Amino acid sequence: MLIKRIITGTVLFAASFFLIMWGNIPFAFEIAVIIFMSIKEFYNLALHRYLNDLSPSTNFAIFSGIALTVSAVIGGPQYGETYLYRTLVVLIILNLIIFMFRKNYHKSPYGDIGVTIFGILYIAVTMNFLLLTRMIPGNLIIFDHIIQKGPYLVIVSMTAVTSCDVGAFFIGKLFGKIRVWPSISPRKTLAGTIAGILSPVIVCFYMCKPLNLPFYMLIVFGLSVGIFAQLGDLFESWLKRDVGVKDSGNILAGHGGFMDRFDSYYFTAPVSYFIFKVLFKL
Repeated sequence: MLIKRIITGTVLFAASFFLIMWGNIPFAFEIAVIIFMSIKEFYNLALHRYLNDLSPSTNFAIFSGIALTVSAVIGGPQYGETYLYRTLVVLIILNLIIFMFRKNYHKSPYGDIGVTIFGILYIAVTMNFLLLTRMIPGNLIIFDHIIQKGPYLVIVSMTAVTSCDVGAFFIGKLFGKIRVWPSISPRKTLAGTIAGILSPVIVCFYMCKPLNLPFYMLIVFGLSVGIFAQLGDLFESWLKRDVGVKDSGNILAGHGGFMDRFDSYYFTAPVSYFIFKVLFKL
């Protein structure tokens, strides 16, 4: 299991690195694939337990995820965020209209509409903040080479999240004795949680040097990634615990499903973006 987990994680990270450096459209394609697979898993989880109570629109959610990604790409570095928000508002209104004329909702349109919109917000909107980060303009000088700022920031964010997962996993395995939140995630330990929070700080000290940021900003960013990555993982565990499954899927060897692999990014992608744009003013 561990070997499979390492191999799958390495392949995914390498593929992402290649697409990030290639361009906005190739990376947008990856984001769209992740959204597509994650949304399918999300609604499968919901229907696993609430089949007789809910009838969310998986197809509309998938369409919305792709539409949001396309709108961000069309908006580009200057208007990507604005286009994303505007498209989201239009999609929500369209969703309400579609459900109003649906004839196959079950007990309540409240549940069907709520779960559909929740899936769009939780997965499709948040993952697109990685794309918005990739489109941050400007250049950096690293080892006497000029590289684009946006792609580098995405790589920093992904490396920080990966370090959180790795630190939490191995330190938790070696030294984890005290369980935290056993009712939600029985395997999560205090030692692993602390390691997961602190590991991104170490990554930031090394990878954020080209940004010429003050010391306290590096700590703020590292701790933010560590904390929200842990919360993202915990939140997905909470959803799985509610429906009574261990993994969201089995397509990714050693990881489970796409939600299991990218759950941390659902929280860290928007947090990292806003830190870069608002706090760091990049």
